[in-house]
Amino acid sequence: QLQTLESQVREAVEQLGAQKDMTSKFMMESQEQAAIVAEKDQKLQQAEKEWSEKLKENMFQSQAYFSKAQIELKAEHDKQVEEMKTRHDELSKLLAAREEELATAKQSLLEARTETSVQTASREQAEKVLMAKVENLQNELTAIVSAKSAKQS
Repeated sequence: QLQTLESQVREAVEQLGAQKDMTSKFMMESQEQAAIVAEKDQKLQQAEKEWSEKLKENMFQSQAYFSKAQIELKAEHDKQVEEMKTRHDELSKLLAAREEELATAKQSLLEARTETSVQTASREQAEKVLMAKVENLQNELTAIVSAKSAKQS
């Protein structure tokens, strides 16, 4: 029985040794796996940090670009509004000048019509006077011709 007991103890010690070796091997593999996981975790955290920084930088650049674009658009809009105001002012001045020219032309036309009416009336009067003179001259000529004919007879 002692031998059996010794043999069982030896087997138990061998099994314990084998289990110890397996446990050590498992522990080493677990540590290696943990190291790999830790390294991957560290790389992942670094990648997340870099991505976050790039995202912040891109957001800042986008905001800067958007702000610049807004400023440029506002400046272009203001410039166009100013050009439109200037053009409106120029057109208003041109319109006022044309209206003044039109009023002057209307006044000149009215004066010309009045002058033409006066000249027409004067010409008609002059024609009457001339017609009267022509008639008088014809009468005198007829009288002279009659007197000459009477003398010859």
